[in-house]
Amino acid sequence: MSIPAELIEKLSQFDLFDDFDPATIQTIAESGRSKTFTSGLNIVQESTLGEDFYVILSGRVSISVRGPSGNPIEVARLKDGDVIGETVLLGKVRRQASVVARDDVKVFAWKEVAMIELLKNNPVIGFKLMRNLARILSDKVTSTNMMFRNHRSQHVA
Repeated sequence: MSIPAELIEKLSQFDLFDDFDPATIQTIAESGRSKTFTSGLNIVQESTLGEDFYVILSGRVSISVRGPSGNPIEVARLKDGDVIGETVLLGKVRRQASVVARDDVKVFAWKEVAMIELLKNNPVIGFKLMRNLARILSDKVTSTNMMFRNHRSQHVA
């Protein structure tokens, strides 16, 4: 499958593809596909088993979790270059949050099986992707920790 040069260029700008040359990004992209979600549509539903791993090409999404009352609580907003559903690479785990398109969203998606197969067959690609994903997740954890620290310091007497 031939991937358009514009898509390879777009993906090369994202942290997930840091340290990859265009030919390698082409190889990675060949096992995925583009998808579009209209504004307000659920991309991922909390507590369901995930099958897809996404990188946002354009648009914004809202990440929410169910609060104690059962109502959704927005915990983050993501944009171009951010990843969604990365836990599918860890095996059969339930989604930890819901993801809703805030406007029309275009993503590039990989099925869990296709991504795992790619990583098994290409250990160098697998190592670099996992390293980049670890950096992205570390940044998310740091950002979340800072958010909670700031929230807590505002509410402590």
